[in-house]
Amino acid sequence: MAPGRRLLRVALLGLTNSGKSTLCNALVGEEVTIATAKRHTTRSRVRAIFVEREAQVVLSDTPGVLELDRESRRERSRNPLAFKPLKAAAPDALRDAHLHLLVVDASATDSVARAEHTGRELARLRTLGAAPDDARDGGAGVILALNKVDRLNTSDRVPKLARRLAEACQVSPLAVCPISALGGPAGAGIAELRRVLVEAAVPSEWDFADPDQRSDLTLGERALDILRAEIHHALHRQLPYAVRSEEVRWAEERETGAILLEVELSMPHFSELAVLRSALGTIHRAAQARLVELFGRQVQLALHTRLRSARG
Repeated sequence: MAPGRRLLRVALLGLTNSGKSTLCNALVGEEVTIATAKRHTTRSRVRAIFVEREAQVVLSDTPGVLELDRESRRERSRNPLAFKPLKAAAPDALRDAHLHLLVVDASATDSVARAEHTGRELARLRTLGAAPDDARDGGAGVILALNKVDRLNTSDRVPKLARRLAEACQVSPLAVCPISALGGPAGAGIAELRRVLVEAAVPSEWDFADPDQRSDLTLGERALDILRAEIHHALHRQLPYAVRSEEVRWAEERETGAILLEVELSMPHFSELAVLRSALGTIHRAAQARLVELFGRQVQLALHTRLRSARG
């Protein structure tokens, strides 16, 4: 093991739209996972990585582990195959973690009820063996990230609300970090949370050798994630969840490094396919612009559409 190296594996837990993906991106300083206003846009276990002071922190989003409202359950029943990877990956992320980072939307009118549900679910997962009972290898156990505090009317509400939510989540008030993942008056909370995570890291070899690596996704997978995000922005209601995207070709020009990416988008019904095709220009322009910004080089994106048969 390299001298001085430390590691912390963190599992992010929170209800739908609590801001887990946005928080993950803010901690890393780069967009590595989809963050939109729509539910369940993160469809697989994504690990985001940052390194500070010889400590590698690996953040695992755990989409779909906690659900509270009827709409979330309804979406899962409509698309069981799409949610299957979440069910398989989440327990692994919880078991592997040194620390659980509970994310609660402090601005929600039912924030206390959401915090209570989050605490109960964590206790249930520990009973089932999907999460360790104690902090592992000297890890810090559980931290409550009180997200979106910039949306509260007054800053003096934060300490009182933090105490209430800490009690509801069954964690120590000392383990509460008020943050705003999108910035705002409490944007400094991200730097403080990073510091807490780095200090909680334990002596260990890193999970990822490259100190500049920010995600365990390939470039192609990150490109597909961005494309899916733009599909969610362009389409409404349940349509984005019906789109299946598949990389057909990825090529890099040897001299310039320019990327050629071909993607096939499929829909199960003609009516849905027609809606997708009508929005294809908007999706293409937005996705290509974001890919150029992400990769810092020319990107030629080609999108193809087809009707998907019952067998896929």
